[in-house]
Amino acid sequence: MVFVHPGLCIRRFERKYLLSAVLQFMVRGPDSTALQHQVNQAMTQALEILGETDGVDYQTQQYNVHPVYSRRDDPETLEQPIWQAQQSLRLSSLDSPAVLAAVAELQAQGLQVQHLGYSLSPAAYRQASESLLEAAIASLQRKAQQTAQLLDKQQAEIIELSLNDGPNPGLRAMSMARTSADSAEMATPVAAPGRTTVTVSVSARALISP
Repeated sequence: MVFVHPGLCIRRFERKYLLSAVLQFMVRGPDSTALQHQVNQAMTQALEILGETDGVDYQTQQYNVHPVYSRRDDPETLEQPIWQAQQSLRLSSLDSPAVLAAVAELQAQGLQVQHLGYSLSPAAYRQASESLLEAAIASLQRKAQQTAQLLDKQQAEIIELSLNDGPNPGLRAMSMARTSADSAEMATPVAAPGRTTVTVSVSARALISP
């Protein structure tokens, strides 16, 4: 006979140590070409700063230029729109002080923080989920064997497993105030790691035989 276990869910709290930040440089004005030049200069300076920062991974993200209309029913506005140009970049590291110091430097250059928060690193998530999976399978094997004994059978063999391990919880966003590039000194932002839940759900079919 076949024994079907509807599912077993195991959870474990894990400390989040991977700090990630997303920053954006955005400008508005009537000349889209001049705005793109400003964006290019700002991002070049930002990449130079990050290139001198050890232990921080970074990458540029979306670059977008588009008109902004205050009133679409105004012919003058349609003919002479205000343009908006922007580009963002993402940085992350297990070295939190390095990320926070880099963010402060980028803020001083006029970039605005869009997100700043901790997540579980891929390696830590993989290690936790594998450990939970081992525990879940061992528990299902015990339950299948207990069921066989209750039915006066000798053997229970798991013949099918269904696994559902959720993805690594992503960036926890925190809204940050807009800052001015004219600030004489930029205070370093702060961030404290929290905990996240790693969950593994497993269901199984076991063959119970005499």
